[in-house]
Amino acid sequence: MLRLGQTLGTRVIADGVETAGQVEFLRRRKCDEVQGYLFGKPVALEEFERTWLARATPVTAAIDASARLPDPSS
Repeated sequence: MLRLGQTLGTRVIADGVETAGQVEFLRRRKCDEVQGYLFGKPVALEEFERTWLARATPVTAAIDASARLPDPSS
């Protein structure tokens, strides 16, 4: 499947990765992305919002912050 995806010029994402050995196997074969229980188990939406989104920096905050930076040409 890796070779097929690479031959077609698409990004290949391996799903179901559970061990470091699997990651190394995929890395040696130049797999683009991996996902699976090794990196995190599925969580309910409420848990995701509470643990992940609460830590994220809103894009608008980053834009607002960059708007306050001094103009380097002045």
